[in-house]
Amino acid sequence: MKKISNKIKEIYIGYKRYFFMLMILILFVYIVGSENGLIDLYKTYSNIISIEDEIDNLIRENVRLKKEIKNYDTNLFYIETLAREKLGLVKEGEIIYRDVDGKKRY
Repeated sequence: MKKISNKIKEIYIGYKRYFFMLMILILFVYIVGSENGLIDLYKTYSNIISIEDEIDNLIRENVRLKKEIKNYDTNLFYIETLAREKLGLVKEGEIIYRDVDGKKRY
């Protein structure tokens, strides 16, 4: 009788181990692969990093544009240079020389 009860205990302990390992495996799969699991957490973290980089780039662009606006408001030489380069304007009495390539020279 003792042999049978010992054998039953061994089988019970064996099943208990397998059940425990199965539960750990199920818990691991749930933590990693569920809707709010580690994979989604990593994707969200990567998304946050890229958005922060984009924000930094936009802040730098904003600072550059503010400086450019300030130049438009205060720096007459800057405005004149832009008018010459972008609009092709010249001062009164100024002579324009053109290269054979067609480039303007002041």
